[in-house]
Amino acid sequence: MEVQEEGLRPSSWWGSGRNPDKGFHISRLFLQKRMLFLLICLRPGSLKGEAVTQLHERKCRRYQEVDPALDIDQARALLKEVPEWVLGSDGLEISRLFWFKNYAETLAFVQAVAQIALQEDHHPEMVFSYDRCRVRWATAAVAALTENDYICAAKINLMLGEISRT
Repeated sequence: MEVQEEGLRPSSWWGSGRNPDKGFHISRLFLQKRMLFLLICLRPGSLKGEAVTQLHERKCRRYQEVDPALDIDQARALLKEVPEWVLGSDGLEISRLFWFKNYAETLAFVQAVAQIALQEDHHPEMVFSYDRCRVRWATAAVAALTENDYICAAKINLMLGEISRT
């Protein structure tokens, strides 16, 4: 990968004679701003001294097969705390489709969600293409929904500025 002054340009993606300005381009500044937001807002201990009442302030815990999953009523109640997320018809997952202007924004979003997943040790299914990404949360250990799924959905909403920190 070749790094140039104005950003990252993977030169191996272009054949000879193609104009690199028409190819894929992610501004370093764009990615730095996204990652800085995540490091500040979602780092462990960043909410010290505040009462833990909202989903985005909680931490995921490790579930095992014997742990109870959320029942349908609990899942519907928590859904109110994560606007725009949809409960699956079977009640075993929540998902949301996100739209973006271009591939660079989509890829930055995927990377930001990956950072949340790594911090929480809870990983979604993500399917993305040029201008969209579908994120699906379900806890594999219990083969259903748990509070972890809603915590991570709330952190994505926080990252996008859809909910406030207080």
